[in-house]
Amino acid sequence: MLITLTAQLEGFEELEKKLQLEDARQTTNDLRSRLEESESKLHVLEEDDRAETLERNLKASQDQVSELEVQVGKLKQNLTNATNGHNELMKKIDELMSSNEHIIQEKTELQNELEELKSLHASLSTSHTDFERARLSLESQLETSQATVVSL
Repeated sequence: MLITLTAQLEGFEELEKKLQLEDARQTTNDLRSRLEESESKLHVLEEDDRAETLERNLKASQDQVSELEVQVGKLKQNLTNATNGHNELMKKIDELMSSNEHIIQEKTELQNELEELKSLHASLSTSHTDFERARLSLESQLETSQATVVSL
């Protein structure tokens, strides 16, 4: 009976080992299942974190785009102002050039008139000198004639 008990005990021990092995397998399967579930949850959380990061990056990019649009608007306004200023300056330059041309033409006319007046002045001076000589000559002749008449 001892052999039977020993055999039974050995059978129980072997059965117990099988049960422990089966229990260990079940525990391993449960742990694997929990690990897969945890990995899946981790993957979802990582995707959520990536999505949040992408959303933050998108928001930052949108903010930069908005800021750049404001700057582009300011640059367009500055360009418009500069273009208007340029056009006004070009108009003033055209007016000054036209005025300058008129002044140059008037200066040329005045120089020509001055030359004519100088020439006329020289001619009148010569005539005046000639008339002065003639007057002096006539006065001299008159004096001579008067002296002759007085002496007669």
